[in-house]
Amino acid sequence: LIFWVQGELKPIFSERRYTLIDRLVFDSAVWSDPVESFGLLIEAMDASSRLVPQDLSWTRSFQFRLSVAAMFDDPVALDALGSIESVEIRHHPGSRIAALLVLAWLAVQARWRDGLELDLADSREIKGARGYSFESKGGTVVRAVLVEDHESAPLGLLRLSGGGVTVSVAREAGSGRLMRRIEAAGHVSESPGPVDPDDSVGLVGEQLSRGGRNSLFRKVLPRFLELLGK
Repeated sequence: LIFWVQGELKPIFSERRYTLIDRLVFDSAVWSDPVESFGLLIEAMDASSRLVPQDLSWTRSFQFRLSVAAMFDDPVALDALGSIESVEIRHHPGSRIAALLVLAWLAVQARWRDGLELDLADSREIKGARGYSFESKGGTVVRAVLVEDHESAPLGLLRLSGGGVTVSVAREAGSGRLMRRIEAAGHVSESPGPVDPDDSVGLVGEQLSRGGRNSLFRKVLPRFLELLGK
């Protein structure tokens, strides 16, 4: 049984309902209180082992995450992985949750430890941005910035820099492709990539076509909730 919640989770969520569901499809981007609603989701996941949560905010980042992972197959990028010291994510204001999920995914996959939230309010260049710091396995401080941009695609840019290498995935609003780029001294590599749908129906179709238990989302969720709480 697949149950697609369109809108807020709380008014229709109860144990009697979620214990009958196999896949719960929802879009956390539209929740007025995501902290509370994710708390309800965690309770449901704890109570029902059969429940597979499928957040469309997570689905929105699939091609971005796939592109970043693929680019680190490049030996130049792979050598710089442990030296990453800055992350920039640009997103539309309506896709803040998706951007924060991407940041949590990076932190989990790279095994970064959490640092303090950075105060960026005085920076004219990134006014209104949210900043976070992490510490890599090698002790490098990683500064991450999430920047809202009303002209952006849902996810417009993911850029990682360090060790003289910059890896980026970018998409113009309305564009039907991503642009993947690796820059280093004497080495530049570019390639196009597919994008995730912008509409909810397309996202649901993409998510359901992949099936699975959504184990990566479950793995990332605790770190995401820590960042969301900040």
